[in-house]
Amino acid sequence: MIFGAFGNPGYTPCSSANGVWVAKTRSEYTEILSSALAAVAGQLKLRIYAHNGATVSWHGTDYNQLTSSGAMYISR
Repeated sequence: MIFGAFGNPGYTPCSSANGVWVAKTRSEYTEILSSALAAVAGQLKLRIYAHNGATVSWHGTDYNQLTSSGAMYISR
């Protein structure tokens, strides 16, 4: 889970707009989370574009889900 002011850009609005779920089963899971951590540590802007929503049962609501159709950008 990555929290931030991402908004709710998905095709189906999610209950919680300011969080993005990254499934641990994704092959790029480690790379995505380490890139997000590096962006925060370097005080850079992190933009995530997600097109799907997913219910995160242990968290109690649904969030935007970063899938292969989405993107993550880091900028100054």
